[in-house]
Amino acid sequence: MIPKDKESFVVGRYLYADVEHALGAALDLDPAQLPALRARLKRFANMGLPDSTPGTGKHRRYSTEDVGLLLIVLLLYNLGLSPAAAIAAIKHPEIRERLALLLRWAVDAEATRKDNPNLVYLTVRTEDPGKTPSGWSRVTWIDGFRRWSSKTVADCIPEVVDFLDRDHELWLGIRNLTLPVARLRGALPFA
Repeated sequence: MIPKDKESFVVGRYLYADVEHALGAALDLDPAQLPALRARLKRFANMGLPDSTPGTGKHRRYSTEDVGLLLIVLLLYNLGLSPAAAIAAIKHPEIRERLALLLRWAVDAEATRKDNPNLVYLTVRTEDPGKTPSGWSRVTWIDGFRRWSSKTVADCIPEVVDFLDRDHELWLGIRNLTLPVARLRGALPFA
């Protein structure tokens, strides 16, 4: 688990309907795409994301960590990873710590400056995106970085997927994390 440096990471505060709406806004989905998002989120829940269960007769409440991890898994899915590979990759505590840091960086003052923002990008290296057997991840690593941009946040390239090494079929996916996290924060403010 991520070290609990904020109360919002400890207690679930958001209802499913609010989370679904916010994730749809973060990914800039139109209303016709929401049923597919709902199905993905249900599949993720059946695969163990988020980790917590609501209990008998209770509604699940999502923490800030849960919402952030769901967004990361959806972004990894958009980069071509299977849901099983994406979820397996983020289950490691050290990866979760790094992802929590990247999510905070994505909406800090440096990343959201109007002039020359230092955008935050999510990077993932995988051996065979989209073809990973259930329960086993071929993700080599997940990390991120900041990059100075002369463009506004909204005008930057959202994602890139390309070969890193054609001989070994290693892929590198890079995703702008600042824009979807800023949209998520606007729809569902992080504490």
